[in-house]
Amino acid sequence: MCPSYRANDQYPIRLCDKGDDVKSIQSRLRSVDSSLNIDGYFGPATLSAVREFQRINGLEVDGLVGPVTWSALSAGTNGTDTNHSGLIDPDEIELSPLNFADFYLFLIACH
Repeated sequence: MCPSYRANDQYPIRLCDKGDDVKSIQSRLRSVDSSLNIDGYFGPATLSAVREFQRINGLEVDGLVGPVTWSALSAGTNGTDTNHSGLIDPDEIELSPLNFADFYLFLIACH
């Protein structure tokens, strides 16, 4: 579906974008699709998960992650609004370090 992916860290984040912001979006979308890969590429599976998230949350179902969709995705997220946009953008999320149990499960899954 995407002949190539382009780096994008500006709203809206959409099909064929790639980068750390897409990874942040994908990690939040795991609540809708637990099988979604967190690979940083906004492909068809991510598009489908975004649309489903938008549908479930009564948002406009356009498959774009703009400020409204991101605000709903990031509710309860820790971070700092460094650009003073009024919401914590994907690149402003504070990632919590893995605890030992998560790390152990990660190691088991890799073997």
